[in-house]
Amino acid sequence: MRLILLMLCAVLIGGCVRSINPVLEDAQVGEYPELAGKWVAAEGSASNLELIPDGKTFRVSPMDDDGKQGSFVLRIGKVGKLTVMECKPADLPANLSHDYSAQLMPTYTFAVLTQTQPKVMARTLKPDWLDRYVAEHPQELPMARVGGEAIIVASTKQLQAFIEKHWETEEAWTNVVVYVRPETATTTNTR
Repeated sequence: MRLILLMLCAVLIGGCVRSINPVLEDAQVGEYPELAGKWVAAEGSASNLELIPDGKTFRVSPMDDDGKQGSFVLRIGKVGKLTVMECKPADLPANLSHDYSAQLMPTYTFAVLTQTQPKVMARTLKPDWLDRYVAEHPQELPMARVGGEAIIVASTKQLQAFIEKHWETEEAWTNVVVYVRPETATTTNTR
């Protein structure tokens, strides 16, 4: 997966951490109308995306460098003092066979938003840090391996507690990724 595919979400720098459960409970999801519209990565890609409001969610259909497009649903809300965004694939097309669609595993990715205006700044958990940490503390965050990839199988509450507990663990998080409006795309990426 590439950074631009999930904007702010989770592919940030080298991989993503996925969960079978959402990070946010419905009651935690807020409205963030200031995020509607077009955004571009401040560094590393000329690609852009558009967040289209749909109630308390956003729809986004980013295109990767090969011209392939995906469709995602973004939700943003508060987990304690943190602003968290989760991303999941949008519903599958209706014309897929049941046998085929039953084999697809929808998962959530997430990021902590450290700023939402005038630019969006986000960080995600580093997959390699998470693998090492969970290997040393297997009871703290339930995980499973699917095709060699570690997937979080913890409940929403367990995942939220983990994120809050480790937010101050600097080595657990990627560098800040910055998204700006297209007209201000000269902004640089900083922590």
